[in-house]
Amino acid sequence: HYFNEKLIVYHPLNREGAKGTVMIKRAFQILQKKYEKQAEFIIKGNMPFKEYNEFMKKVDILVDEKNGLTFGMASLMAMESGKIVITTNYRETIDCEEYKYVKEAPAFELGTTVEQIVNNISGVLENRQQFINLAKQGHNFVAKYHDNRMIAEKFLHLYERKLYEKKTGKSY
Repeated sequence: HYFNEKLIVYHPLNREGAKGTVMIKRAFQILQKKYEKQAEFIIKGNMPFKEYNEFMKKVDILVDEKNGLTFGMASLMAMESGKIVITTNYRETIDCEEYKYVKEAPAFELGTTVEQIVNNISGVLENRQQFINLAKQGHNFVAKYHDNRMIAEKFLHLYERKLYEKKTGKSY
């Protein structure tokens, strides 16, 4: 995977209040001054999916949600295509056995304050030598846990279970 000489760090803008964009904007202003020669920080969104996909081809680092519990589609798509992902503080919030696999993801935690966000993104930028390995790990993580056939089988199993319960009144 190729990374730009001047890294493009991107936060997709939609659902501004839900994603923590206000704090991310403040952090990006600080980071743009600190890393003006090494990186460009972009907040852009509300674009058609095709345009978003074209834009994402240029991006090196995706800064996704601050307020989520696990990965959104943007994070998964970015990892699958070899991007570096910085997102919610998922490692501390996952205690459900079904979602423990998420802790294996090669994504970085964003933080919950502007200061943490600045420090965490700075830490990622300062370790650029890890990017190629992380890009491979991210792609492999998505392939292992989010393969479309595997997800379809899970939905089919859930559907069959619900049909059985509805038909018999018993748990599956």
